[in-house]
Amino acid sequence: MMWKSSFRICTYVIVLALALMGSMFRPVVVSGASMQPALHDGQVALMDRRSTGVTSLKRGDVVVFHHGRELFIKRVYALPGDAIRVLNFANGATGFLGDDAFPANRILRFAKLKPYMVHISRIVVPRDRVFVVGDNRTCSVDSRQFGPVAVDSIVGKVVSTREAIAALPHRLLPTAFASIEP
Repeated sequence: MMWKSSFRICTYVIVLALALMGSMFRPVVVSGASMQPALHDGQVALMDRRSTGVTSLKRGDVVVFHHGRELFIKRVYALPGDAIRVLNFANGATGFLGDDAFPANRILRFAKLKPYMVHISRIVVPRDRVFVVGDNRTCSVDSRQFGPVAVDSIVGKVVSTREAIAALPHRLLPTAFASIEP
């Protein structure tokens, strides 16, 4: 009789733990190549739904957010109050002044010699917004096109990939997936 009581308590604890975990973490499926090489098309990642406020975000965090009716997954490049300089080249390429690919001294020299070839715009990220970009910048649609993202549109932070999800009961996964657009 005592074992039935213990079994019932253990069952309640397990059900409660799964319910809490389901409300805090959510598996998501990456769709598209905009986050390569970090995340690949079809890869499963685990999103922490608790980490969405400005104070919990850091440069380099990978976040899931709403943009219109779509969900996107991108990396936080700049935080509220940060000033960044976006490069727009005549051939359609974009980048950020000071990145490894675009050293400031060389780009500024180039811009003086051929101002028609590159436009440099300074952006200060507004309060309660973050500037997000895809890791694969050549094919990513991100804050360079649609501007900084409101922090309240962020639904979670990616905390792990498929390895962490392998431990979850597979019967729970199909209904918990969210498709993430590039």
